[in-house]
Amino acid sequence: MERTGVAFLDKRCHKLPGAAALSWQGMRTTLGLHPGLWARLVQLAADEGKTTSELVEAAIRDLLRRRRLAKPLSPLPSFDGGGALVDVAERDEL
Repeated sequence: MERTGVAFLDKRCHKLPGAAALSWQGMRTTLGLHPGLWARLVQLAADEGKTTSELVEAAIRDLLRRRRLAKPLSPLPSFDGGGALVDVAERDEL
């Protein structure tokens, strides 16, 4: 199962329901995925003719790219409204 430089999911990991082992140059990590999410991922991979690893890697790359490219929002403008012109507690002044 040696795949130097390539991340891949090992479907043989059955420690947790819906879990998959991620291997990178011999390092293994278990991802705890909801069984329904895993089933959807497997179906999408089959539909697209890709491996689940390819889809997971593409999703992680996309997430990291979007976060890197995200610009911080400018602060909203604030205005001094000059205070209340009437006392809202006094019904007759409204």
